[in-house]
Amino acid sequence: MTFKKPAQVLGLLGAWLVLGAWSNDTDHHGISSPLALADIPAPSGQFSPSTSNGSHHNLTATIPSETLISQRSRSSGDRSTLIIEGEEDNFAVLQAVTLTVDNVILHINGQQTAAQLTLDPRTNRLALVMEGVKLADSIPINQDNAGPDGTLLKRRLRIKQLDRGVVEISLNAQEQGWAVRAHSQGLLLSPTAIANTAETAVITEEVSQGKLSAEEVLMLSQATATHEEQVEENLEIKATQSPPQVITGQSSSVNQTNELDIITGPLDPAIPATETSIETVEISAENNGRGDTAEIKQTQETEATESETAETDVIDTAQFIPAEIADNPPEEQTKITTPLLRQPLRLLNLPTANQLLQGEVLGTFGQTQTFGGPGTGNQTYFIYADWGLTNDLQVGWSFMYNDDPTYNAVNGSFIEQLYQSTGPNLKYNIYSDENWGISVLGSIEQFQIYSGPGLFNNANSPTLSRTVAGTVQVPISYNLSEQFQVTFTPAVNIFSDSLNSIPFYGTVFSVGVGANWRVSDQLSLFGNTIVPLSGGNSINTSREISKTPIWSFGANYAFSKAVGFELSLTNSFGGTPATGVLTLPTAANEILLGAQFKIAPLAKEIYHIDYTDRQKRLLFDWFTLTTPYVFPTDDFGVRFTADTGGSIGGGIFYSVLQNFQMELLLSYIGGFDTQSVIDSSQGTATQWRLGGKLLFLNQADGDPLSISGRLTGGRDISEEEQGYFMLEFPFMYEVNNQLALLFSPKAAITGGKTPVGLGLGANYQISPAIQLIAEITPIVTGERLVWSAGLRLFPLENLALDLMGTNATSQLDLGELIAEPGTRFSAGIQWRFGQN
Repeated sequence: MTFKKPAQVLGLLGAWLVLGAWSNDTDHHGISSPLALADIPAPSGQFSPSTSNGSHHNLTATIPSETLISQRSRSSGDRSTLIIEGEEDNFAVLQAVTLTVDNVILHINGQQTAAQLTLDPRTNRLALVMEGVKLADSIPINQDNAGPDGTLLKRRLRIKQLDRGVVEISLNAQEQGWAVRAHSQGLLLSPTAIANTAETAVITEEVSQGKLSAEEVLMLSQATATHEEQVEENLEIKATQSPPQVITGQSSSVNQTNELDIITGPLDPAIPATETSIETVEISAENNGRGDTAEIKQTQETEATESETAETDVIDTAQFIPAEIADNPPEEQTKITTPLLRQPLRLLNLPTANQLLQGEVLGTFGQTQTFGGPGTGNQTYFIYADWGLTNDLQVGWSFMYNDDPTYNAVNGSFIEQLYQSTGPNLKYNIYSDENWGISVLGSIEQFQIYSGPGLFNNANSPTLSRTVAGTVQVPISYNLSEQFQVTFTPAVNIFSDSLNSIPFYGTVFSVGVGANWRVSDQLSLFGNTIVPLSGGNSINTSREISKTPIWSFGANYAFSKAVGFELSLTNSFGGTPATGVLTLPTAANEILLGAQFKIAPLAKEIYHIDYTDRQKRLLFDWFTLTTPYVFPTDDFGVRFTADTGGSIGGGIFYSVLQNFQMELLLSYIGGFDTQSVIDSSQGTATQWRLGGKLLFLNQADGDPLSISGRLTGGRDISEEEQGYFMLEFPFMYEVNNQLALLFSPKAAITGGKTPVGLGLGANYQISPAIQLIAEITPIVTGERLVWSAGLRLFPLENLALDLMGTNATSQLDLGELIAEPGTRFSAGIQWRFGQN
């Protein structure tokens, strides 16, 4: 399944849900026309039908008896073409396009010479290329019962004049096979699953004589001669195939047919003697007094100078499959599967009986945090890495980390603490059928606890304890329906009974109950509770161990097969199989906000976007504003900045997917005391930051503008270890090939004041190598306005050099929102590496 980019994420982009886009792109690309055997006029408005790649032919046409079908050997093997040659200079005119609920009607006035339907498996875009056609001065796009959401428009409908007399109509194919058929207005482009009828294309012109090329190896012909006069018999041909094969995003390869050309021309079976072996498909006519009938035969002919043999079998279908696909039938090809579109492996910290399939990989990066406390609150970071060794055996590794002081005071003091747990886990499927699943999960972990005086010790100095923790859990899941699954999980979690002579959690027997509802293929909702029956999973401010039920509920959203996101509310503190049963120390009932990124790297589908040269230069972040664009898939980049105030910073950027980019930053704010602005010394020590940017709408892909969301988090590399979140939503509109406008609301969420700004910027391209950039960011929380202006130079298309003046204390995250009274001069470099 191929997904549309999700504009509804986090409730911030709902206004754009019903917007699609179309473009009249006048970029010119060369295209070679098929060889014409003869040039004859065809009736206006009548065209030959064609099918999309991977679909069986299903056509009805009336064609004169002297007609040739040519099967030409092509290296690409990815096109199906039905061609009727006519006068090259007599171009038809595409005057309008009408969209119905499922169909695209092309209103064409005049004669058309070729119709070619192709599918690009990389982008899943369907392209109908029409030769002998030109665009009208304006092309109205009409919607006839197309639905309120503009279904076909949201498939990125595009109209292009590729070359003189060559027009391309393209759109996102999604899961459907497509066919192009004759229509009273011109052509009809529709899914094969619903295109049950087609208008007949009739050709009645006489065919002039000529010579048959040696490469024409498929013949559709029958001619008779009486007393040296040519007699033509009109033959109605009906080739009915098996039901059309649907093109799906689940398949890594598409069953594509070789290029099939139908060309009106002469019948002159003058095949050179050098040809020794020819495969042909013949359709012959038999007049038995009951009307014409058609018989399709497949013939293997071997020609020699003195002898000829033929072996003939009658078949009822004619399909042409590239050799590489014939050797590897579609049902045997590897399909792209993803765990993000199935019932989940776990409901936050409650495991289910669901497993990864063999070869699948899933990475989870997340955190939970309180809504209060110093810095950004009390945070726990965690990572899961899971791999399907077989369909029944899953192996994984998990890691969790928390280093914030106690949430509540213990004996009047907030005590420093650190929790870190890591180790392997195994999950084995014991039983599964259509409704039931039973698995067993086990993990063993090193659980490390750093405790200040008076928490897990009675000392006057901190202690570091390394213990072993583990768990055995037996999740039992039952499918009430395809969408709704419930899980019951008995478990035992094993910890030390004491730590430095202070009571610890001990052995915790528990039962968990949870449910997951898949609202749609991409969205699911979940809830669960875990009830401890023995031992303890909580510690209070008196250092007493007790039992507290764990609860959580949340939502998962799959942006694509490869990237998903989860939001949750919970009182669970841990982030591994063993520690997931624990609550936040000293605050057992505190509500935590959880967020996770889920990545299935082997399920990613590269969605190629043709950026213009100008747009490739807009892939880079601006001075103090972030571009909404992300790099093309698998591209990475580096950035380095420094200014006269002593600030320095840089980062590494990697595009995991076409719409998701990860980044790792290091930054330092020099020459300014941030305490005076935000009541915190954030950023004045070297700080690491990790985050990502998700692209919702992309103007380069036909959307009306580009929108993304960016989130980073990190901490100072210092004793204080101050941290904050940076959240921003850049909106960019490209007015033309020279001017781009940017609007970027953003906030730095700190433990003190939270500065919020509304960034505004303009980027003007003087030449491909020079850009002028100007930016201002009013701070709505009352701090000083931030500004910057300067030049961006491009010695290479993928290399940007920045020279600017600014009052921003840094060009990375928090420094973009804090201004100083004077002016700094800054220089920077950004370099992108990749294939695009």
